[in-house]
Amino acid sequence: MKKTLNIRLIGLLISSLVLSSSSCKKDDERPASASNNNQGNNYQAVTGLEEGSITAEVNGKQINYTNVRYRLDKTNDEVDVYGDDFSEENTRVRLTVTVPDIPTQGKHSISYVRDNDFYISYAVFADSSNLGKVINKNVVGEVDVVVYDQISTIKDSITTYRVEGYFSYSGERHDNTIDSVDIQNGKFHFIYEKPHN
Repeated sequence: MKKTLNIRLIGLLISSLVLSSSSCKKDDERPASASNNNQGNNYQAVTGLEEGSITAEVNGKQINYTNVRYRLDKTNDEVDVYGDDFSEENTRVRLTVTVPDIPTQGKHSISYVRDNDFYISYAVFADSSNLGKVINKNVVGEVDVVVYDQISTIKDSITTYRVEGYFSYSGERHDNTIDSVDIQNGKFHFIYEKPHN
């Protein structure tokens, strides 16, 4: 009886290992550009873009943002493209441009009060903090989407889009804890994948 119990336990252990191994293989088969990091189930954060960039003149200094990513917001039908600037010591500045997740071109005004699907956010993170201070006073700006093309579709699965545009943005922090910001000649382009639901 002890021998039969041991054989059953070994069989159960082998079955568990086979199942976990097969589920790992399935995860590994996803393309890098579609890796998920879900926050709730409303966001799809992407760990890498095949193509994407954000550049701008910030307070007179040309910045090429790094770590450019996109994030789909399924609740609000939007897509954010964002990048980081580490040019100041112990500081990370994140610039985010938000557009609808359906093809929409043209110029759109930005203010701190969000009244459409186009938005810009500028946040300053000190040291390694995850709590950023955002510009939230006297905000004015514009997003001008000049290209929003569907470039491919995988049947009933994923549609890929290319988005390109320009932006400007300025504002202050209400408590004056960070300098005001003036962004001119901003340019962004990225390719993103939108799963069909």
